[in-house]
Amino acid sequence: MFLDRGRRAPAYPWLEWKVRFFVIGAMLALGGMAMSIEWLVWLAFVFLALGFLTRFLPAGKGRGQVESDESTEPNQLGAREVEDGRDESDWWTSGS
Repeated sequence: MFLDRGRRAPAYPWLEWKVRFFVIGAMLALGGMAMSIEWLVWLAFVFLALGFLTRFLPAGKGRGQVESDESTEPNQLGAREVEDGRDESDWWTSGS
């Protein structure tokens, strides 16, 4: 409802691999538990651990990162000023 839909997060190059490892690990874990196959559950644990370890890979600079300027720097209160001069702490007065 009060989300800023114009804001974009920097691209994270390992996100697809994290999702792949999680999905594979989750499917193996559920299948291993349903069929009571212990080695399948351990294999699922390996895939889930690989997904976690991708967190420590270098993220690079990302694609489409916006360079910061004065209007996006936090002010003294910790809120960022939006383009019309208001800060994000005034979200209730934005009217959208």
